[in-house]
Amino acid sequence: MIVAGGPGSGRTTVLQTCLLMLASPQYINAKVVLVDFRRSSRLLRRLPYMWMYADNEERLVATVEALKQELRARVTQIREEMKRMEEVDDDDLGSLPMDPIIIAIDDYEQIGALLKNPLLDLKEFLLQARDLGLHIIVAGGPADIMRSDPLLQQVRACRQGLILGADPNDPQILGVRMSDLPPGRGHLVRRNQRNLIQVAHLASNTMLSWVTRLIQTYSASVSRRQPETDSIRSAQPKIVEALPTVNLGAEPLAV
Repeated sequence: MIVAGGPGSGRTTVLQTCLLMLASPQYINAKVVLVDFRRSSRLLRRLPYMWMYADNEERLVATVEALKQELRARVTQIREEMKRMEEVDDDDLGSLPMDPIIIAIDDYEQIGALLKNPLLDLKEFLLQARDLGLHIIVAGGPADIMRSDPLLQQVRACRQGLILGADPNDPQILGVRMSDLPPGRGHLVRRNQRNLIQVAHLASNTMLSWVTRLIQTYSASVSRRQPETDSIRSAQPKIVEALPTVNLGAEPLAV
């Protein structure tokens, strides 16, 4: 998914809203990665489903290495399943259930300006993104979103995004011409459909209250299901009940 807009258009707020809206049963086991060089979403690193947070180049390199290790393990799992199906002469492979990996990247221009963009090391997995459970949200200025690097090309090919206000002279994205719009207002594009929507402003105290509530809900859920024996402590806890869904006045955005 693309979130494109000029300075002050609300693209960081949209990204933050998307990450808070992951507090739903569909994404209970999601692994979320946030790339936030400007550190404007630093508070979200405390979310219970946040897997990794990269706010500088060194941490981004380490994050990408961990992502590659996880994705290669998933590729191996898929290949082994395909081999097993061939051995039993079963054509109904379907798709293996994979917990979502969601990579949210803010201010892509800062990452693209690096001497070597570590995120480009993920290009080997992009064509298999659906099978691997890989989802990417990229936020940036229109000119930066239209860069020709492999990651952005693949994200644009999905033809999903929110095009916010920007200079009318900026390049059009997903068939939408740039125009001067109020902050948070933009064209939500899903394949060949387009709707004008308004994303609610997310004040810092509102974000803090939601993050705090999600942490408390997660901790309480784990505590209620924690066995009294010490032998199970190493097991990964599963949350059965849904976390509170964040509704900030906008239609949920597809990742």
